[in-house]
Amino acid sequence: MCRVLVEEEEQEVKLLRKDEEAPFRITPLYGVLPPSTESSFVVTCTPQQAGRYENVARLWVDNIPTLLPSGLVMERKDSVRVSITHLAQPHQVKVEPPAIIIPGQSLVSTTLSKSFKVINESLSSTTVTFSFSSDSEITMTTRPNRLTVGAGTSRTVEVDIECGTTGTKESYLICHFENIEKPTKMLIKGTFRGPRVTIDADQEDPALDFGFIHYRPGCTIQRQFGIFNEDGIPAKWSLEEMEHCINKEYGQSEFTSTISTGKFIFTGS
Repeated sequence: MCRVLVEEEEQEVKLLRKDEEAPFRITPLYGVLPPSTESSFVVTCTPQQAGRYENVARLWVDNIPTLLPSGLVMERKDSVRVSITHLAQPHQVKVEPPAIIIPGQSLVSTTLSKSFKVINESLSSTTVTFSFSSDSEITMTTRPNRLTVGAGTSRTVEVDIECGTTGTKESYLICHFENIEKPTKMLIKGTFRGPRVTIDADQEDPALDFGFIHYRPGCTIQRQFGIFNEDGIPAKWSLEEMEHCINKEYGQSEFTSTISTGKFIFTGS
């Protein structure tokens, strides 16, 4: 027989009013009290929300002989009343840092590992699970994806971050805490770039100089240049002459390349 008490209605609540959702349970509920012995009862409180709780436990004893004018009768009496109170506080859990901002520029399609802490300042342990924004270009995984943080302790979580497109991107790592209705969102933000590709990396201003050419039918002059991938990720490339350089009289270019497209597999290939 109990009822959850909140501050604004505390004075209006009548004790001994039965509340099936009350957090108190007594074990055992019934039994036999042997003579001249002490019996123990266990009271368990399992609150489902923060607030103040009060209860009165009543011990009913059956078959108590009572002498009435009509004679001796066996009655049931309310022998003992015990007041039970409990104050349930909300969980106090936070993540540090509250956001992960990746400095500088990071390569696309490479995995970055960052860490953060889940700090539990509550009086009891809590379970944490993680989820991610579904509409983001950033993909993330956490290690572990579910964990329990003890009261007054912290746990370190590793998060792997990867993005397949260039530009400044942001997403949210969503932390769901047990018995806390609103999850905590951690901002993940970074700028991602593609591979750096250069032409003749040893030259500040690369150029092909064919020099003075004596024209004659079938004359062909060849020059070579190198394309270098300075990063360790694959890079596709293609060559195309700028439109204003094409000979407008003939409607075609005077230059051809033996290879016009390709893909770098390894750094410096």
